[in-house]
Amino acid sequence: MLSIFSVAGFSQYYDGGLDGVGKFGYEPGKNSYLSVGVELGINKIISFGLQFKYLLTVDKTYFQSPFADQLVPINVAGRLDFHGFYIFNMNKSDILIGLNYTPKAYGSHAEMRYFFTEFFAIYGRSTYHFKLPQISVMNDELLDSRLRFDFGIIYKIHSGKSYEVKW
Repeated sequence: MLSIFSVAGFSQYYDGGLDGVGKFGYEPGKNSYLSVGVELGINKIISFGLQFKYLLTVDKTYFQSPFADQLVPINVAGRLDFHGFYIFNMNKSDILIGLNYTPKAYGSHAEMRYFFTEFFAIYGRSTYHFKLPQISVMNDELLDSRLRFDFGIIYKIHSGKSYEVKW
């Protein structure tokens, strides 16, 4: 088992079961979010995660009611991912496709990750919602687009295994 603070010289990115990562991201747009999330590997191909998003900017055209200042700027999303790491025999990167759910909307996503070390990576993700998602958990206003993008950093919290792959 590797320590959270160790810098691995020999490992691969996606370890499968018990592989845990933390994510910090930014989702730009008229309604932009800062996000923090965690993901846990179930097996060599499947993982699930939870993401909390804080609304940074709001498109003022959404709010024309006297209750506009009562917007709770928090949103939440769950995800189920299928990793391409083992399927495509990847090294230092991972391609994910998956399903996601946010209150009153669900969709699919594709994500690319590149790890500089076993414990530090960058990612980019596109998400398509099958119907317009809510702007926040406690508000019925909807975002203006079904297609969203986010990017950020990943820090591996726990490694399920170690492998002999040079970085």
